Amino acid sequence: MLRASNDPAAQDPWRPVTTEAEVAQRAGMPLTTWQRRCAPRFRALAPELFDVEDARGLARVYDLAQAEAAQGEVEAALAEGRETAPSKIDALPGAQHPEDRLNAREAGDLLGIDADEVYALAARGYLPKGEKVRTAQGKTIGRLTVWSRRALAERMDNAPGQGVGGGRKPGPQPERRKARPYQGDPRLKTAAEAVATAPDTPTNRIAVALAETHGGSTRTWERILAAASDATPHDSPA
Repeated sequence: MLRASNDPAAQDPWRPVTTEAEVAQRAGMPLTTWQRRCAPRFRALAPELFDVEDARGLARVYDLAQAEAAQGEVEAALAEGRETAPSKIDALPGAQHPEDRLNAREAGDLLGIDADEVYALAARGYLPKGEKVRTAQGKTIGRLTVWSRRALAERMDNAPGQGVGGGRKPGPQPERRKARPYQGDPRLKTAAEAVATAPDTPTNRIAVALAETHGGSTRTWERILAAASDATPHDSPA
């Protein structure tokens, strides 16, 4: 997760980010020279904010403060002929924050779906479009789309047709309004699986567990559980 800022002067909880190309530029080295001389030690000190495996060709993204501290420690270690000291790099805040920026995989983990479904639902307008991240030097990081934890939580509590932000979009509506407010919601599958796993557990307790695991309110998960029950075919009495 990322507390990313598009404002280099921003204060917590917004944190500016940077890339290896910018780290090399500030160090006064061509990127290839920096990668050969500094990259292994730097990467051991500064954790990537996003897994580069999530998107082929994605630049490695770092917290700016951590990156600057890591580069300074690498240069000092090289000059003094010693090993780098990880203890000199401050850890990022560990607590969750509504403005955390999540990539598709992390957003999917929160919603109980996979990354491809996040992109698909965003393209259909079910989820927010997401946003691009700019570095402290104002450069947009390609192939990286993020969603705020707050925006995802709001969508989870306001499915289409339910409350603020969940109604029909303005303009012509060629399709009929959905009869079920949670129709097409990927959380229906998560709710149905939870019920199937613990069929004798009261619904309110399942809702509490789902809210703790995936976010959103207990009341929202109770509605989703009810919708999942309505959508599940029931056996006809003998």
